[in-house]
Amino acid sequence: MATTLRSDGADELGELRQSVQQLSLLLDLSRVLSSELNLDRLLHTIMARTTEMLEADRSTLFLVDERRQELWSRVAQGDGVNEIRIPLSTGIAGYVATTGETVNITDAYSDPRFNQSVDLETGYHTRTILCMPVREASGRVMGVLQVLNKRGGVFTVDDERLLSAFGVQAAVALTNASLMESRQREVEKSSTLLGLMRSVSTRLDLDDLLDQIMTRTRSIMHAERANLYLADYEEQFLIAKITQDTQFRDRIPFGVGLPGYVVATGVTLNIPDAHEDFRFDDTDDRVTGFVTRSVLCMPLRDSSGRILGVLEVINKDTGQFTPDDEELLDAIGAQEVIALENANLFADIWQRKQYNDSVLHSMATAVITLDMLGRISTANSAAQRILGFPDGIPPFTRFKSAIRGEENAAVWQKVVRAYTQGLPSPVDEVKFLQPNGNYVTLNIWTEPLRDQRSQIGVVLVMEDITRERQLAGTLRRVVSHQVAEQLMASGALPEVGGTRRKVTVLMSDIRDFTPMTEAHEPEEIVSMLNEYFGEMIDIVFRWEGTLDKFVGDAIMAVFGTPMAHDDDPVRAVCTAIEMRRQLKLFNEKRIEEGKPPIQIGIGICEGEAISGAIGSQERLEFTVIGDTVNTAARLEGLTKGFPDHKILMNEPVYQQVKHLVACEFLDDEHVKGKAQPVRVYGISEAVVHAEHPLPEALRAD
Repeated sequence: MATTLRSDGADELGELRQSVQQLSLLLDLSRVLSSELNLDRLLHTIMARTTEMLEADRSTLFLVDERRQELWSRVAQGDGVNEIRIPLSTGIAGYVATTGETVNITDAYSDPRFNQSVDLETGYHTRTILCMPVREASGRVMGVLQVLNKRGGVFTVDDERLLSAFGVQAAVALTNASLMESRQREVEKSSTLLGLMRSVSTRLDLDDLLDQIMTRTRSIMHAERANLYLADYEEQFLIAKITQDTQFRDRIPFGVGLPGYVVATGVTLNIPDAHEDFRFDDTDDRVTGFVTRSVLCMPLRDSSGRILGVLEVINKDTGQFTPDDEELLDAIGAQEVIALENANLFADIWQRKQYNDSVLHSMATAVITLDMLGRISTANSAAQRILGFPDGIPPFTRFKSAIRGEENAAVWQKVVRAYTQGLPSPVDEVKFLQPNGNYVTLNIWTEPLRDQRSQIGVVLVMEDITRERQLAGTLRRVVSHQVAEQLMASGALPEVGGTRRKVTVLMSDIRDFTPMTEAHEPEEIVSMLNEYFGEMIDIVFRWEGTLDKFVGDAIMAVFGTPMAHDDDPVRAVCTAIEMRRQLKLFNEKRIEEGKPPIQIGIGICEGEAISGAIGSQERLEFTVIGDTVNTAARLEGLTKGFPDHKILMNEPVYQQVKHLVACEFLDDEHVKGKAQPVRVYGISEAVVHAEHPLPEALRAD
């Protein structure tokens, strides 16, 4: 009886000691776990202490990734930490995670849930398994503790209770460590993105920016390579902008390889082994010798959701890319899209600015912008010339002081109206005094300069029309008012310095004018010339000819410049015939007044001459010069030898009018200054004064 009591007391004492040891062990584990907030070290501690506590070969703590439906764990490997992942439905651990049941297996190979492939790959032999869920305070399964091969037997009910108690402590520690790691990850992510933003925000050159982006991305993602492709939707290609291999393909068709699949579908790919994925194109690996293992490839989208390109990182230095890596790369991609859009916007604005500057500086019209203080902000080359700043306008120059003087007050008043009224002004023609003392004629108009909210200045446009006004004045003296208006409206004003062109020159001269001046008073001669010239010039203008000049009593008219017609020789001949007919009426009137009649000869020649506005900016005259003018004058002189033919012409004119007016060949004349004789044709006075009218289709009036 006493022996039995002693035996029972010993058993109770042994159980008490075991309980105390377990409590002490759990207390010690609690202190260890509560002091560790690094998740990697905590996982290692839990697995090591579990193995030691349950006298097992090895232990593994798997955590549940519900988003990816996987179990994952981190194990020490070499100098780093490797992450392993298995499907949530695989093996004993998967069964426990999905059902929440504790499993205690005495013979692993006899259990159908056991996955023997791991033993076959590693050479390890699993005998006994104790696998238990690790639950959060809410009861949700957050992980699985799996212990293998109890030394000296099988796992007991006491082992289950001990592991369950330890699991509670581990769950608290894991929750705290996970929260800390998540917090640290967010801080690191924010710090990483801030660093990326700082590194790229100061760079607006696109090529330099892309290089910086990908260098930072590769470093942040701990990847061996980082590639950036931009989408060309017109050609349906991805264009490789930045890669780390010079032999890498620079164009990938949509739908080809992982980047092509991503741009075509918009799906993010996280692949642990690229060569096991049917979508992977190993062409580059075979060409370059590079070995692609893990790949994270995602689309780059702009604010509207449109895919701009693809961002790809290859071969993470610790193994497979994680969901956290996906989130980080997505955040990096968002920043990179912003940087790319800013760089493209800057490039577009810079290109537009360069284009606008080129256009402005190539314009002959002055364009000036003023700020709200009346200071010149921008001015093109024409503005600098008109304002008199050949070396450029100094910064912050006030426009009112730049135009100088009371003479230019009208210009400043137009600017003031644009400021005060905020309305565009009509075009005004004003005289402007340049700093060198010269006056120029300007067309000036102003326009308020506004941004989206308010007026920020004034645009002033000044067009120098000095030459146009001079030419217009010259034209009105030598052509009809209608022709002058047509030329100015079309912009076909004659060039200063002249151009070579085909013209028809008409030269008319009064016979025996010198004796007449000697026999009559000067006032009478001037009066007669004014009346005669007035009637003759009206005829020239009616046929749209140009009055070149008066040379004493001679008239020189030109057809074909500055306004040309296909029938200019015909117009010149019609003018000559009408001049002869008008002269007859003019002489009849003089005879009635007791005054002597006058006679004229007319020579007409078609050929090349130099025509244009010749002179200086202060004084321009329109004229033609050349051998054609000289020949017309020689033909006019030959009319003295042909009393019945007061209109003579060269052969080119004859060929143009022979079907309209009766002409006859008179002679081959050697004209001074010409090596070849000129074939001379004439129109008789009988034809001139015949009753049939001139060709009505050619009349200008």
